[in-house]
Amino acid sequence: MTLNTPGTTVAKTGVWIVATTVGAQYENIIALGTPPDIFYGPLEAGTSEQGVVIFEIPEDATIQWVMMDPTIFVGGKLVFVAN
Repeated sequence: MTLNTPGTTVAKTGVWIVATTVGAQYENIIALGTPPDIFYGPLEAGTSEQGVVIFEIPEDATIQWVMMDPTIFVGGKLVFVAN
């Protein structure tokens, strides 16, 4: 996964959540990246970082969407919908 921060402000990541088509939701168990980490780390304006977000979900689950919910101090959510 690559996170991009277009614009002129610093972006902060937060908790990642995946939802399945049966309505179950799971938080990430780990998020890795090169420093700065993509898990609760700031991303400077105009930069991008790569990392991996790992979820533990049932093997037969179908993903409906993935959401990044920033820290309570930042606000705004980022949602990726499966097609």
